[in-house]
Amino acid sequence: MDMIIATHNKHKVEEFSRILAPLGVTIRTAALTEAEETGTTFRENAYLKAKSACDETGLPCIADDSGLSVDALDGAPGVYSARYAPEGQRKQTVLQKLENVPDDKRGAHFTSAICCVFPNGDVLEAEGRCYGSIAHECRGAGGFGRGLRGQDVRRGVARREGRREPPRPLAAAVRRKTRKLFEG
Repeated sequence: MDMIIATHNKHKVEEFSRILAPLGVTIRTAALTEAEETGTTFRENAYLKAKSACDETGLPCIADDSGLSVDALDGAPGVYSARYAPEGQRKQTVLQKLENVPDDKRGAHFTSAICCVFPNGDVLEAEGRCYGSIAHECRGAGGFGRGLRGQDVRRGVARREGRREPPRPLAAAVRRKTRKLFEG
């Protein structure tokens, strides 16, 4: 099945292509009008993007919305992750706001919501989260899910779902987890 992805991010196109290929889905891109993300949840914003793309193209469409929610910041940046601070300053802004926050209060989770909208009106949705805590410095490059890791700074190992494993970008981990929910 061919499916349009509602994104201009080439890394997301590659990632979704790779994780959906085993399901027989071929991801395609299209010149799409940018959908307004007026939802108050990741799930709502993913739906708005997928629905807008489906309406525009008349084809099945998939979209995601994702971001970081930090406990000590009352859930911010949350659905405003992409607009939380100027590009290139988002992670540093979070770290500055957490500068005097002790390790045991640096809890956070990364959420990824995925939505598929079909021309016949069918909708498939899934949402996944990875929990962890925010390290004291940036690691890696890219957005919140690539650089700020769910890192337990006391032990120096990532902790996800109660398991110890080598740190890896949360965005990719959550999208894989969400795809599994999507399959079932």
